[in-house]
Amino acid sequence: MIDLKEMIKKVKDNQPVKPPLSPATMTQYLSSLKKLHYHIKGDDNIENMQWLLEKEKILEYLQVNPSNKKPRSPATKRNLLSYINTLFKSMGDEENLEFYTKLYINEVDIINKKTKSSEDNSFIQSEKIIDMSLYDKLLEKLLDHNLETEYIMFLLLKTYALRNEFSTLIKIDLNKYNLLKKQNKLENKNYLAVGKHKMVISRSEYKTYKIYGMKEIVVKDKLLKDNLKDYISDVKFGEQVFKDVNGLNYTNQSASGLLTYYSKKMIGVPLSSSSIFKIVLANFKGSNKDFINFIKLKSQERGTNPQTIIENYVYDKVDDKVDGK
Repeated sequence: MIDLKEMIKKVKDNQPVKPPLSPATMTQYLSSLKKLHYHIKGDDNIENMQWLLEKEKILEYLQVNPSNKKPRSPATKRNLLSYINTLFKSMGDEENLEFYTKLYINEVDIINKKTKSSEDNSFIQSEKIIDMSLYDKLLEKLLDHNLETEYIMFLLLKTYALRNEFSTLIKIDLNKYNLLKKQNKLENKNYLAVGKHKMVISRSEYKTYKIYGMKEIVVKDKLLKDNLKDYISDVKFGEQVFKDVNGLNYTNQSASGLLTYYSKKMIGVPLSSSSIFKIVLANFKGSNKDFINFIKLKSQERGTNPQTIIENYVYDKVDDKVDGK
C-alpha cells in the first residue's frame, strides 16, 4: 500500500525555509488527494501511483467539482495543483512536475490579477505586497533625504534575491578573494569582492548554506554597481560594507530593523527582505514561461529551489479550505 503521508512528509520536512506541515494542513493534503484518487479509480485503497499519471482525468477534476458539478475557483485549482506537485516531487517525476507547475503558476497569475484589480486591497496591504511604483518612490525618498546606506540596501534587495545576510558583506580585493576561494579559505563569511571592472557578491554564511553551499552573484546591474562603487570608496578592504551612524557593523537583526523602520516612515508600509522578495515576484512582467525562468534565476541567487519559491513567495496566502469541503 502507498503511504501518501510519508510521501508528503518526505518533501515538506526537507524544505529549509518552511516548517513541517501542521496536522490540520496534512489532513487537508490527504483528504484532497484521496478524493482525487477516488475520482480516478473509484476506490479508496491506493495500491500504486499509476492513477496520478491519468492526466486527462486530473485536468477534468481540476476544472469541475464532481460532487456538485460546479466550476472550481482559481484558488482551489491552485491548492490542488500544489498537492499534486508535492507527490510528483516526492516521486522525482520532473516531467510531470514541470507540466503541473506551469498550470499552478497560471492559476496564481489569475489570482494575482483579480486581487490587484479588486477595490478591496486590504489583503495585499496586510501581506505588504505593494506595486513596484511605490517601492521606487521609497528609493526616491531615501535619496532625497540623503540616506545613502538605506538606499543601497533597498536597491540591493530589489535587484537580487538576498536575505538579511546582505548586511554582513565584507569588502575584499577580488584577486585576494579568488586566492582564498581557490584555497577553500573563505571561512563562512560574506564578501563584496571588488576588482577594477568586476564586482562579486559572495555568501558562505546564509540560511541554507549547508544545502546549497557558497553562492556568487556577479553584479551586472549598472545602477546598483555604480552606486555600490561610490558607496564603498571610503570603505577599507577587510571592513564590513554596511555600518550604522555610530560606525557599528550591521547584523542581520539590526538590518531587519532598519528596513522595517525606514519603509514604514517613508511610504507607510513596513517591509522586510522577505516581503521585498515577494514584491519583486508579484511585480514581474512577462509570460508564464518567462516567469518560470525568472523564478529559476532567483532560486539560484537566493539559495533555494524553485518549488519552494512558488509555494512560499509567489502567492500571498493558501486558502485553508478547498471547494466542496
